Amino acid sequence: MAGGPTGGERYGIIGLYHTTNSGKTWIQALNAPRGGQYNYVPAISFANQQTGIVTGGSITSQPSGGVVYLTQDSGTSWKSIPMQSPDPAHWTLTALLSPQFSTPNDGAFTAAFHATATEGVTGVPAGQGFSVFSTHDGGQTWTSSPIVNVGVVGGATDTRFFNARQGYTLAFIGQVGQLALYTTSDGGQHWNSTALKLPDQTPTYRAGLPDFTSLTTGWTLLAYQSGTQVYPTSLYTTVDGGQTWTRIHAHFPSFITPQPAS
Repeated sequence: MAGGPTGGERYGIIGLYHTTNSGKTWIQALNAPRGGQYNYVPAISFANQQTGIVTGGSITSQPSGGVVYLTQDSGTSWKSIPMQSPDPAHWTLTALLSPQFSTPNDGAFTAAFHATATEGVTGVPAGQGFSVFSTHDGGQTWTSSPIVNVGVVGGATDTRFFNARQGYTLAFIGQVGQLALYTTSDGGQHWNSTALKLPDQTPTYRAGLPDFTSLTTGWTLLAYQSGTQVYPTSLYTTVDGGQTWTRIHAHFPSFITPQPAS
């Protein structure tokens, strides 16, 4: 998974591991893609046993672009594929988020951008945006969809494609905590957005990022936060793309223990 930087942190790729027994043991591969430092945690996705990609956020030495690493021999060798903004005059690429393959040939990841124009004397970028980069030849070539402007504050945080055309992106919009669902049925060329009204949220009861299994059906977990501990309290589902939510399970087994807040 890709994660955001805090406090000026930088990330690098130091190793690649694989498992052949459902995660019971892991073996370090002989080679891993080597680059520079990244603004986001590198993320990985394999289409099959041979073909996989690693995405890194913007390379610190090349702040206007990112990079995709492709292997077609189970990680023995890697090809570096630079990624650039489809509209560099107006948008700067800042991060490549988690990739995924829906078939051995079809894959996608979301790229985050900020506007090159700024607002007022603070120099804050005039917009945050995202674009979906997709491949239909196993990662050899990538095309980007038009950039979607989500507003001055916010940005994309998660994406999933169910096939080559249908998928969604979750993005924070406007004020912190306001989450929107963007859905596409044409590979990211056009998007429909819905401001998610997640259930029963208060300063101490917060909903996690929803997980959708189709463009309309999704799930989210509501949890109670006390200090640094988070206690799951209830599970909700939606069948209308996040417009309404129904609680389906209000009590959890005793073996679910609190997890530290992130």
